[in-house]
Amino acid sequence: MVKASAQVEKKGKEKNDTASLWFPNPRVASIRSAIIPGWGQVYNGKIWKVPIVYAALGVTGWYFLSNRTYYKQLRLGAVVGTQIIEKKRPKDSTDYHKIKDENVKLAIDRGRLQEVRYYRDRVRRELDYAVLYFAIAWALNVVEASVDAHLQSFDISPNLSFNIERDTVSWLKRAGSVW
Repeated sequence: MVKASAQVEKKGKEKNDTASLWFPNPRVASIRSAIIPGWGQVYNGKIWKVPIVYAALGVTGWYFLSNRTYYKQLRLGAVVGTQIIEKKRPKDSTDYHKIKDENVKLAIDRGRLQEVRYYRDRVRRELDYAVLYFAIAWALNVVEASVDAHLQSFDISPNLSFNIERDTVSWLKRAGSVW
């Protein structure tokens, strides 16, 4: 746990503030978000971000599952279509009836096996991208928790000051003067 205390100046007297501030540890927030998505956001006190995290993971997870289901149909269609075209298996086989997608069955019936293989490869590529998207969403969850924990201790009060002074020594050195 990181603690900080503030110095309060009151009418020329300096007094220690008895209240201590708690700032979340970025490492703990990162580890918690890596274990369970959204746990780091809850640890940081930003509970409103949890639905966003789960929406991102849910959408990418749904994308993966829907592509996986369609890929299995296309893969089965490619195998069964190859067997039917090469006359190794009759069209009324059990595997043919396992194909639920009517478009795949129609392509096999018309002898368009190249079309089924093309879509199988394309959906496989999308399936790989879906895994990547899910991993990126999970990593963004961890990074966001860490960055948010780091920025909790950042002072944004209006009492910040900025003082600009000229460095005359370096200015004189550039002008060619020697002390």
